[in-house]
Amino acid sequence: MVSENTQIGNMIGSNFVQGSQVYGNVIAGPGRSLENSRESISKFLMEFKGNIKDLNLSSEAEAEAEAEILTLEAQMQSPKPKASIIREGLSSIRSILEGVAGSIVATGLLKMLATIIV
Repeated sequence: MVSENTQIGNMIGSNFVQGSQVYGNVIAGPGRSLENSRESISKFLMEFKGNIKDLNLSSEAEAEAEAEILTLEAQMQSPKPKASIIREGLSSIRSILEGVAGSIVATGLLKMLATIIV
């Protein structure tokens, strides 16, 4: 039996269970809390909103993206943002961006998003 020890900084909204596999994503990297990630998330949302027309999304994907933006902006304004809602919103945006084949704008946004969702 192989034993593995992993030290984790602040883990927000994780589905981690000892002795099991990790499912889902963690918002923020080690040692960063959701509070510390607010600025990164807000910057990402500004970039995403500013470039959404350049992504040439289908009308359905664009409507979905705009709904996720509104949800995430509401969470960023909340005194007690819900990490699970933020995580799901960012994951949905990531899926939308991954569906944009060959877009340099999408690639840049995905790289930016990768620093928020680990």
